[in-house]
Formats: sequence, structure tokens, C-alpha cells
Amino acid sequence: MLRKKLLLVLGTLVTLLLAAGVGAVLMLQSVLSDLNHVIDEEVIGTAAATAIQAHLSEIESGLERVALPGEAPGTLDFGGSVADMQVQVERLRALEMVDFAARERVEHIQSGIAALTSGLGAGSTEATLLRDTVAALQGDVLALRDALRLHAQTQERSVTSRFRTVALVLGLAFVLVLNASIMVLARMSTMILKPVDQLVEASRRLAREEFGFRIQLDRKDEFGELARAYNSLAAQLQANEARKIETLQQVARTLNHELNNAIAIIQLQLDLAARSAGPDGIQADRLREIQQALSRMASTVAALTRVRRIVLTDYLAGVKMLDLEASSTDAPLDAAPPERSTVQSSVP
Repeated sequence: MLRKKLLLVLGTLVTLLLAAGVGAVLMLQSVLSDLNHVIDEEVIGTAAATAIQAHLSEIESGLERVALPGEAPGTLDFGGSVADMQVQVERLRALEMVDFAARERVEHIQSGIAALTSGLGAGSTEATLLRDTVAALQGDVLALRDALRLHAQTQERSVTSRFRTVALVLGLAFVLVLNASIMVLARMSTMILKPVDQLVEASRRLAREEFGFRIQLDRKDEFGELARAYNSLAAQLQANEARKIETLQQVARTLNHELNNAIAIIQLQLDLAARSAGPDGIQADRLREIQQALSRMASTVAALTRVRRIVLTDYLAGVKMLDLEASSTDAPLDAAPPERSTVQSSVP
């Protein structure tokens, strides 16, 4: 379950990043394509206007030569120039960047070229009128070039503004995706680290034999299974410990009952022996030592009945014994003495 959640979250983040990247590429490609289109049309329009200007200059030079003395009028042929100017006009009319003002200039240039063609066919009798027509066309071409340049600048500013808008939108989108990724990853880290900390703390408590500790983790994933497994293990260990202590207490009660009966009889005999000993100090001391040993034995057996948990300590190398003092309290194991030695004494 947790694996599926992680895959789902990470897959969603990767999909968002890919979608943002693809969207950024497409938007930038659209803006750059529009910018290239504006530049290409500006180049085509400028080239067409320059070509028309060159042909008009050629025609103007030819008309000036016709006006010179001794020049034969029939030697001039501007058919190729006029045809090329008409082709350039068609190229200008096909441009998308030609707005209303520029298109009006193009139509005026086309009308002027038609008038120029008619005038050239009439011969040199209308040379002055033709020069005026050429001059008017040159003025229209210059105005057209200015209009094309102004329109191109306007389009470039528009595309640049779009580019800034796209860059701003993409920046905001990436910031949002990045913040969402950070929040999701922080949530995922909390979702993973919090149960891990609880499991680590539970393991430490289990090592200290605190079998009553339980993990409060109500989840339906791998961590929930680990928590339930730990709680089950702790409950089983707690039950086993309780059975051991109960068995030990039953044995202690049995020993206490039997030994107390024997100790009472021995104590009675010691009292009788002490009365019959008289003033003998050595015998009295020996009887006192026997009574003290019996008291220690009775207190030891009584301590067995107060055992609350099993705490072992070293007796000999490789041999363990029950630590009665630590086993009779609820204090943590760290507070109990780590080692206890057993002293054996012999009565002479």
C-alpha cells in the first residue's frame, strides 16, 4: 500500500513536471515562430520595396537620357523592369504584415505602375508626365518601406510582450509546481519518518523489557503491519513474562509456607537450647548466628513472593541468578544495579 502511494505521488509529480516542460517548449516555440515570421516578412517586404525602388531609378535614368539631344526614343525598353515591379507588388500584397495603410500604399503603387506602363507605351511625348509618375512612385515606395518598418516594429514589440508574458507564466507555473513538489515531499517524509521514529522508540523500549508499551499507529500500509506485529510480539512477551512471574510466585509461596513451618520449629528448638545453655557465651553466639541465618533465609523467601519481573544478575562466570532487589521493583533496568556478587559465609 505504501509503495503504491509513493509511486502514485512520484508519478504525479513527474507527470506535472513533464507537462510543464512540454507546455513551456510549445509556448516558447510558438512565440519564436511568430517572431521568425515577422522577421521573414519584414525581410521580404523590404527586399520587394528595394527592388521596386531600383527599377524606378533605372526607369528614371532612362527617361532622363531620352530627354538629352540626339537620343533615339525607341532605344529604351523597360518591359522587364515593369514586369518585375508587378511581381514585387504581388509579393507585397501576399504579405500578412501589410496593414490597411501599407496595403493602400501597395494598391497606389500598383496603379502607378499601370499608369507608367501606359505612358511608356505612348513613347517619349509624355516624358515629363512619366518622370512625375516615377517620382510619385518613388515617394510611395519610400512611404511603404516606412510603413512596413513601423508595422514590423509593432509586431516585434507585440511578440516580445507575448514572450515576456509566456516567460512570466512559465516562471509562476514552475514555482507552483516546485512548491507543490516540496510540500508533497515534506508530507511523504513525515509519512515515512514519523512511523519509523515510533518503531525505533518501540524497539528501544522492548530492549529495556518494557513489554507494556504499544505503538499507536492506525494505518493500512506496511508501517501499520509492522506496528501490529510489534504490538503482538510485545503482548506475547508480556504474557510470557506474566506466566513466569506467576509461576515463580507460586513456587515462592510454596517455599515460604514449607520453610516458615521448618523455621518455626528450628526457632523453637533454638530458644530451648538457649535457655539450657546457661551462661556459656560461645554457645550463645553460635545460636545467635543460626537465628540470623534463619532470618535472612525467611526474608529471602518472602522477597520471592514480591517478585514483579525477572531480572538476572551474574552469579559465577557463565552462570546467572535472580536479582531479588531489582525484580521486586518497577524501576527501569538502568536504575537497577548492573551486577551483584554473592558472598558465601560458613559458620564454624
